Amino acid sequence: MKLSTIVVILIIIALVAAFFYIKKKDVKAKKTLPDDGGSEEDIEPANYKED
Repeated sequence: MKLSTIVVILIIIALVAAFFYIKKKDVKAKKTLPDDGGSEEDIEPANYKED
């Protein structure tokens, strides 16, 4: 196998692992934290603009 193939496979594995880790963490956070309705905006400000 070529080195580039190995690197691509490792990157894919890392992305999948990170996705499942974040998903698991998110589910755990939703279970433990009380739902105050504004927590998502604090974590991920999608419409944040820097003037």
